[in-house]
Amino acid sequence: MSASRAPRAKTARRIAAPTYAFGEREYWLKHVPFLEDGSEAAPAPGPPVATTRAALYDLTWQPVPAPSATRARAPWVVFADRTVGRQLAVQLKNDGDDVYVVTRGTAYRVDGSEIQIDPGQPDHYTRLWAAVGATPVLPRIVHCWSVDLPPSEALDAASLDAAPGLGTASVVHLTQALLKAGVTQPAI
Repeated sequence: MSASRAPRAKTARRIAAPTYAFGEREYWLKHVPFLEDGSEAAPAPGPPVATTRAALYDLTWQPVPAPSATRARAPWVVFADRTVGRQLAVQLKNDGDDVYVVTRGTAYRVDGSEIQIDPGQPDHYTRLWAAVGATPVLPRIVHCWSVDLPPSEALDAASLDAAPGLGTASVVHLTQALLKAGVTQPAI
């Protein structure tokens, strides 16, 4: 549309436009049972009306035992950079937690609780989770690989090329390995 054909301010006027997605139509749950005077549930005759005699739900509390103080503590899986991740792993170990330290390398290698993986190999993440995920409680995961990337003023082509593999791609590979293992709510 050309600017010369656009309406001028004197001829412009406001119009009413619908603001509600259902456009003045009612959507009630017409067949939801409600309790009346403690009798059995009966279908609601129309939209629910809040009164003291009618209720949609009857809430009851059920006692649940408190969690055991001797409950197994979840181990930690720390994808350790050279500084922050290493320090965190040491602190967690000093607090008595089990910690698996995952470092980046060119091959898959296990040395006790130290595990080295190649960040670009998705099968290494699957093998990693097979090694550390077979615990009674799901491990907690801390991903620190991108913490020690160079500051922006020191970036070069090589570090820019490596950054996605240590950050986003690594987390995607880890998430895919967790999904393959059936973990639906990881603590990352």
